[in-house]
Amino acid sequence: MKKTITVLVIVTMAAALAFLLGEATKAVRAQIASQVPSYTIQYSGIDRGENPAKQYTYTVAMKSNGDSVITGQGQSQVTFRSIGTMVVMSTVNPEYKTTSGNGHPMVETVYPANCSSLTGLTGESKDMLGTKVLHLVKSASRITPDGGKLVEVEDAWLAPSFNCKALYDHQTWTYNGQPDGDKEETATVAIQGEPSPVLFEIHGVEASPDTFYASIGYPKVATPKKIQKYQADKASRTALGLN
Repeated sequence: MKKTITVLVIVTMAAALAFLLGEATKAVRAQIASQVPSYTIQYSGIDRGENPAKQYTYTVAMKSNGDSVITGQGQSQVTFRSIGTMVVMSTVNPEYKTTSGNGHPMVETVYPANCSSLTGLTGESKDMLGTKVLHLVKSASRITPDGGKLVEVEDAWLAPSFNCKALYDHQTWTYNGQPDGDKEETATVAIQGEPSPVLFEIHGVEASPDTFYASIGYPKVATPKKIQKYQADKASRTALGLN
């Protein structure tokens, strides 16, 4: 009898915990949906650290429920924050996709209207693409494992109405005082409001990271640690009924 009561107590506690977690999840999802600004931004960039310099374009979009996408350079990553899931696809081989995330909602950081929580603001402002942007300049340095000094300098213009996303960003790196990288990106289109659903379309058969990245020519990306995390995330999503 005592054993039966113990089992009942455990089951009851588990049910209560599941209910509370479910309510917490609903609360987080409601918080996401009520606070995140929606937008679509297209960027043009140049990486002068490559030889020869590499030019590229990509698009970033955010829904009001917190779901986002980054697409360009042959890949697309769709993040469903409300269900804690990220899907990566590639135009190199659209046959496959690979999914990560444990299924628990992720909250997108929402910045103050004047981006005041960010360090490096200079107080300067101007207009870009019809919206006000704020100037940010900051630098950081660290000692590398081989004892060298790596310094990064960022010069950016942030748009408060786009949740402080940079409409212009220039990053440079020096290693022991010598140039070590130079990347510059400029927004060519910036639109507020819900992005096109086409950007969030999912295609391809689900595959583990080793299969997916090998199929697009990057087998080394799928490290044993990454594969292990993939399996753990998949089990977590299955337990939540999300696979």
